[in-house]
Amino acid sequence: MTLHIGILSRNPNLYSTRRLKEAIESKGHVAHVIDHLKCDINIEQDDPKIFYKGESLDFLDAVIPRIGSSVTYYGAAVVRQFEMMNVFLRFIRRRLYDQETNSGLYSYLPVQESVFQKRFSRITLKK
Repeated sequence: MTLHIGILSRNPNLYSTRRLKEAIESKGHVAHVIDHLKCDINIEQDDPKIFYKGESLDFLDAVIPRIGSSVTYYGAAVVRQFEMMNVFLRFIRRRLYDQETNSGLYSYLPVQESVFQKRFSRITLKK
């Protein structure tokens, strides 16, 4: 199953944004870099929506927020709107330790820990 994952970032050329996009695409998913300051928020109780360049973002399965301190207030409002749309927002930022190969990995994809642990039972989470 291919996921559509949005990266909320002001600059698609930042190293961290590029690496997130590469990591998402290397797993066979589709990455969308979205400038959250150019998002229009449609606040309705029963049907919340976010529009970016005139297109509704209701197709996104998950969002990775990369919001700078200078735009925190509006960025947080966009993240809250995604929450209201039931878009998956949490992602693992901890180091993953593979017991078989004795090596550390970093996960940049939004995955629920319980699902991740069921699927890859040999990998444990470390802080």
